[in-house]
Amino acid sequence: MRIDISRIAFTRIINDVSIATAVANRDGMGADRRQFLAESRDIMTISLSNSMALANAPTGTTVGVLTANDGAGSIVPCNFILTKRAGGYFSVSGNNLITAWNGSILPAYYSLRVHANGIYTRFGNSGNFVINVVQTSPPAPPPAPPPAPPPAPQIGIHWNESDTVTGILFSDADLTCSSSMGVVHSHNGTRSNTFKSTGKWYFELHTYNVGGATTGFGIAKTSADLTKEGGDDTNSIVIDIQGTAPQVRYNAGLKGSQVGNPYSNVTYAFAVDFDAGLFWGRNLGSGTQYWNGSSSADPVTATGGITFSASGANWCMFTTFSNNGDSTTMNAGATVFSGAVPTGFTAWDAGTATTAATAATSTKTTAASTKASERSNTRRDREQAGNPSREIRE
Repeated sequence: MRIDISRIAFTRIINDVSIATAVANRDGMGADRRQFLAESRDIMTISLSNSMALANAPTGTTVGVLTANDGAGSIVPCNFILTKRAGGYFSVSGNNLITAWNGSILPAYYSLRVHANGIYTRFGNSGNFVINVVQTSPPAPPPAPPPAPPPAPQIGIHWNESDTVTGILFSDADLTCSSSMGVVHSHNGTRSNTFKSTGKWYFELHTYNVGGATTGFGIAKTSADLTKEGGDDTNSIVIDIQGTAPQVRYNAGLKGSQVGNPYSNVTYAFAVDFDAGLFWGRNLGSGTQYWNGSSSADPVTATGGITFSASGANWCMFTTFSNNGDSTTMNAGATVFSGAVPTGFTAWDAGTATTAATAATSTKTTAASTKASERSNTRRDREQAGNPSREIRE
């Protein structure tokens, strides 16, 4: 009896790689099937080097390499053809099984069938493969940004954000304050971060867009109510805008004379003698620039000063706003002054800043060093003037 077997195929799964095995009858002599299997060259296989792909792999990505081998393990050159079972998701390029989708597909197991035709050897076989398309691992989250550096410590003297009322904005390294948030109380006030209690000190405050009728600039005790008008009691003394006629205000009363115009977008200068309890302020605009509005007032000669009760209290530079949009910039000596520092007075920002921790030492040292200079300079200036100075106190 003659057995004519043209093709016998079966599939084996090894390590997730499908291997299609084809058995071909080459002798045509009627030998039974067991005899054919015993001959190594009669066993042909198709293998795929990889059976896993990423769901978002780009079109044309190689999934694995197709190989046809005979029973002895020798590679048999073949043309590989993908059947319709691939569903349009895969294709063959040379010996490579490649992706054919665009974008991404759903993760799943995809079955396909590959047919191989020998190029130089009479061989034809098909193999079934299952490709495991897996979900792409989400990209690792970007590294957390480095922590923001701590705010740079304030150097020198500036407005104190911790000593203010609601409604004031700070800028320019806290050298400028404004009532841009609206006047929450009848007045919005703030103080400098350092104070003085003794000595003779000079500073300047520049105003912008001042429209508040009772906006004021000057000095205030550390205990002063920041919601009240400047100079409303003995806890502060200021140049009060008074509509359009700025004048020194203290203990709810106007002192001296008007300090000139323009009253807004100008620099106001202040000289304060805490030992003598005397205050001078003037407008450095285009007007006369008289201290306290008087041609005879002069901090150098201690004349024309407005008397206030220093009483050993701690006093800060101070501004208070009565109008939304008013703004003040401090210059305690960190930059060049617009006006001349009166002889015998020291820039508020000179030397060690006076804080609660240093008030007991630094201000007393400064006071001692400036008193001698005050006496010497006052005597010289009087001699040059040719007539004795007249002291005005109110």
